[in-house]
Amino acid sequence: MGTYYAAFNYDKKEVLEPDPKGTRWGCKFGSLISGEHWFPIGLVYLMGTEWQGDRVVIAGDSSYGSEYMPAQDEWYDWIEEKGGWKNVSVYWYEEMQKAFAETDGHPCYQPDMSEEKTMTEKKTRPVIICTSYRGVFFGYASDTSGDSIHLTGAKMAIYWGTTRGVHELAHTGPTSKSRISAPADIEVRGITAVMEVTPEAEATWKTA
Repeated sequence: MGTYYAAFNYDKKEVLEPDPKGTRWGCKFGSLISGEHWFPIGLVYLMGTEWQGDRVVIAGDSSYGSEYMPAQDEWYDWIEEKGGWKNVSVYWYEEMQKAFAETDGHPCYQPDMSEEKTMTEKKTRPVIICTSYRGVFFGYASDTSGDSIHLTGAKMAIYWGTTRGVHELAHTGPTSKSRISAPADIEVRGITAVMEVTPEAEATWKTA
């Protein structure tokens, strides 16, 4: 019993609900203000990023309904009737579960302090690594200062296909003539150069 809440973004026509996986473990007012549930944490994140500046209504399922609030037991029907709405709850639930550990089976969040989730690891950047064996690798690295560099999502330029040398791969990315390998997490050694990758080049590498 009680009132459960969801957030409705009227500009993007997106809804964030507290029960993305059908567990019926909703978010009441106490959880909404205490931060013990994934939903308010996800909402705060969205309001500062993807939903910043948008019109967002937090509605309860026991409301009488209005132009901007669904009536009791009409949340999902109301969204369908409006048309064009997208439920982004599962996506953000899973994204936050990657960053925070579950507690007692509920989607409550506590920082994961394991070595695999350190802040250093999260602060990766796109780079291109050249080696003494003439290897050219694109990937994401958190530390490029050592004799070996760990790259995640690494791709090898099997054939450059450029007209302005290897630097073109870092400036604008692979061309239609480039031959690029499948991605893998690798340890690169024999390093001769580390090149910063532009946003334009990174986007091209992602689809290469």
